[in-house]
Amino acid sequence: MQTLKKPIHVVGIELRTTNDNGQSFKDIPPFWGKFMAEDIASKVQHKVNNNIYVVYTHFEHEGLNNTGMYSTFIGCAVEANAVDQAGLLHIEVPAGEYRHFAVPENNPENVGPVWLDIWGMPESEKAGWSIKCEYECYHADGVIDVFIGQK
Repeated sequence: MQTLKKPIHVVGIELRTTNDNGQSFKDIPPFWGKFMAEDIASKVQHKVNNNIYVVYTHFEHEGLNNTGMYSTFIGCAVEANAVDQAGLLHIEVPAGEYRHFAVPENNPENVGPVWLDIWGMPESEKAGWSIKCEYECYHADGVIDVFIGQK
């Protein structure tokens, strides 16, 4: 477990998608393409670091499971007082306990398989998940981490 002591304020763009029938694997890559093509990271002001965050939240079945629609945000962490930025949205990763999963070889191509492994875990291992907020952190140094919110 890893404790996030303060919320992370992320400013960026949002996509609504679902894991049903593998739809998120079809929707999220072009969404990343949009984030990169429009150079959203350079438009975010008052960044606290150069990491990129992907936040999964607003689950249709929050607290129960990750089926149905949910929001995917891609953006950058900003100071708490800098969340209102023209043309961009804000999401807060709440402080709390998160289960950490390292992405092998820090390769973005390995992020999808990590999620498939996470979703395929026995139900007994998922019992403590909040199904409220999950996130990925693409660190400026190339390290990639996945975090699952805990109850």
